[in-house]
Amino acid sequence: CIGMVKREYEEIVKNEVQRAISADEDAIQKLAANYIDSIKAFTLKEKVNDRFTREDVEHDERLMRSIEEKIEEPADAKIAFIGDANNVARSLAVICARLGLNFVVACPPAHAFDGEFSARVNELAGGSGGAFAVTASPQEAAREADVLYTDVWISMGQEEETEQRRRDFVGFRVDGNMLKLAKDDAIVMHDLPAHRGEEITDEVIEGPQSVVFDQAENRLHAQRALLQMLLG
Repeated sequence: CIGMVKREYEEIVKNEVQRAISADEDAIQKLAANYIDSIKAFTLKEKVNDRFTREDVEHDERLMRSIEEKIEEPADAKIAFIGDANNVARSLAVICARLGLNFVVACPPAHAFDGEFSARVNELAGGSGGAFAVTASPQEAAREADVLYTDVWISMGQEEETEQRRRDFVGFRVDGNMLKLAKDDAIVMHDLPAHRGEEITDEVIEGPQSVVFDQAENRLHAQRALLQMLLG
């Protein structure tokens, strides 16, 4: 039933909303300005006109709130991201670099950050006293980590790459063995929705070290605070 509703919703978005935007972008923009105080959109940057959205490069409102709740000394924590160096990983890298935290990302070389972005993060980390590293070894990243963070291997718009990406990310699944390499009290984080059995196992996401669902709740509080700041 849920799958059917999701498919019907996707068809409505594809056939009705996109058609309306394409038909008269100026009118849709003006109507939206009258109806809505704030919009947060997850989009494909090449698919949406700049008048509606900025490039979707970085996002994550929940990271520090979730870590502060669970880690006694966040400044001393090792935060390891295992998987695709996507916009979630980019957000974490920038946040950690700005706050002087120790961040390491493990990903296949073909799915790593570009050189310009890595240079930017290194510069930020150098100024804040943080540490930034990239490795192709998920075991190296996970070893003695305080936080294991992962996200989907196949993001929106990458569906045609599904089989290739599954092959590329073999060995990058956050499972029980990976978790054993981290500290005994390490926490596990994920942006959700998860592709269980791909980047993370049921055993881990439902386990006692998972803070995934508390993390999801923190999006509500973080976005309410952001709206309060923006809208007064």
